[in-house]
Amino acid sequence: IHEYITTVGFVDLATRGNQLYLNGLPFEMKGISYFEDYASANQTLSAYQLEQDIKSIKMLGANVIRLKQTMPNPYFIELCNRNGIFVMIELPVYNVPNFLLGSNEIIVRMNNIADNIATIYGNAPCVLAWGVSDGVHEGSKEEQEFSAQLTKKLRHSGARLLYKTVIFGAKSINTEGYDLIGLDDNRRFKSVENLAAEAERMATLAGGKPLFLSFGIAIQPDNFNGYSDPFSLESQAFYIQTMYNISKSGSFVGCVAFSFNDYELENPLLIL
Repeated sequence: IHEYITTVGFVDLATRGNQLYLNGLPFEMKGISYFEDYASANQTLSAYQLEQDIKSIKMLGANVIRLKQTMPNPYFIELCNRNGIFVMIELPVYNVPNFLLGSNEIIVRMNNIADNIATIYGNAPCVLAWGVSDGVHEGSKEEQEFSAQLTKKLRHSGARLLYKTVIFGAKSINTEGYDLIGLDDNRRFKSVENLAAEAERMATLAGGKPLFLSFGIAIQPDNFNGYSDPFSLESQAFYIQTMYNISKSGSFVGCVAFSFNDYELENPLLIL
């Protein structure tokens, strides 16, 4: 006799116009990015650490976790199921140049990863959306072909929303096949007025799709030098508040702050 146990949830996610709905009611994304890769422990997080992180994220008031760079631990997904927190799982396609994005090697690899995430996490009630790309060159032939293949692949994997993230400054947005578009501040615009104006300009390019803002800055964790120091905690707090207010006042379904935890890069920075 074999016994199989799985978590079941009933969720109705839909987009109508530029709004996102959960079980028929408007849903506001209050998200945070998460790296399963701590600067102190790399990718060796214990079950206890994952549990503590979920508790902290829940206390922050977040209802969405955007998982970055690596596929999540299945136990982390189970914790999100239990605690009523949505997750956004995305392909590792970050700022990939056109000549690589259109290569057969990249397309085959991403198709394989898409198959894997759909197989492993496709039945998890907490999965809000699959992410296809982040920061690629919008409007290029390579981006359009890549999007067409991957959105088709992920669309057949289950009833999940599809999204991608576009950086501020883009001249166009290819919305074909997507349910949700993220707008990512690349720190090109400094003043509050310019940030708000750019967010609204980008919104006009999205063809009425639901939009969320993605934002964050690198700081020195022990820096309390005040707002004038761009690497201080105070500067970070003011920036997050500014971007959150823009998301509330504009035509956005929410935002995702970057990020919950420190993590190491392939070439680690010495000071940030």
